Amino acid sequence: MAEGLLRFASESLASPSKTIVSLSAGTEATVVRPLAIRAMNEIGIDITNQYSKTLTQFLTEEIDIVITVCDSANDTCPVFTKAKSVCTGVFQILQKQQARKSSNC
Repeated sequence: MAEGLLRFASESLASPSKTIVSLSAGTEATVVRPLAIRAMNEIGIDITNQYSKTLTQFLTEEIDIVITVCDSANDTCPVFTKAKSVCTGVFQILQKQQARKSSNC
């Protein structure tokens, strides 16, 4: 889902001089779940051609930004030595921001 959302969002940002490639991978390859495909179709994004990938296939790639969804991934994720930036625990960061907004109401 993340790869599909980022690909969709990046379509408006890309230009002939700027290429945006969105990839998604996990610590283990599984399947793209039918519920995910259906949910994305509901918002007009087709992910039927996407497939589950493992992180190891991207370790030697030069990547601008690596985003992990949870801090626990740090325990099982390899290190992306060629990544320019790594942002870990995105879900926890968003949850903390939402909690702060809620407490300020």
